[in-house]
Amino acid sequence: MLKTSGHVKKHYKACCTIFDAFKKGKTFEAYLAEIEKWATKIADPDERNIFRGDMLEILAEMFFGAFANDPAVGITGYTPIPLPEDYGVDGVGKNAAGTDCAVQVKYRGDPTDLVTYSEIARTFTSAILQRGLPLYNGSDNIFIFTSAYDVTVACKTVMGNKIHVLSRGIIQNKIDNNVSFWGYAFNEICTVFNQGGLMSHVSEQAEKEGVCPTCKGKLTVTVEGEEKKCPDCKGMGIKVDEIY
Repeated sequence: MLKTSGHVKKHYKACCTIFDAFKKGKTFEAYLAEIEKWATKIADPDERNIFRGDMLEILAEMFFGAFANDPAVGITGYTPIPLPEDYGVDGVGKNAAGTDCAVQVKYRGDPTDLVTYSEIARTFTSAILQRGLPLYNGSDNIFIFTSAYDVTVACKTVMGNKIHVLSRGIIQNKIDNNVSFWGYAFNEICTVFNQGGLMSHVSEQAEKEGVCPTCKGKLTVTVEGEEKKCPDCKGMGIKVDEIY
């Protein structure tokens, strides 16, 4: 199950709605647009930014899970860092060479707002002093998963081959219209709520009666005419009308 499940449960309406709609293949750009659309529902600007970051961290964990063995972008054993312990490192794992690495996830609504040296210097320091990771030696041991186009020249100059940037373009190349990835992502969301699929929460009798046993909503047939889903809980077995 996703280790960012706390984020998923906090933002469950957005997660259920977005990943249900995306399960047959969408783009990274469309995902970011959905984040911005849902963010407008949040009045507090700080909470709005937290939501944006959380949603990208959820996608990052799915990305590393799906492409763990891809030497170009993969991390094995990716583990997000709990929020109370996050002082610049969002996750840890091992790169293609099998060495420890730190991961920083950076959301950018404006992709031209590049990730800065000061931001990654904080990640480097926290990884060594707080997490005890041996980042002094080796390369590709600071992964940056970002919706920005890149990192700044200063960041590249100082950090050199220690950074491995998974930029907006690289992420797009991997997941845009990738039905397998988005299907995997949707299943990961289902698993958080202990559901195996859209209607696994519906008992045989409930399905026969056409009523969702969780929220008591009326089940409706989808456009395809093959799946049933509850309009109130999006087929996930939870209500999604009160929390963003």
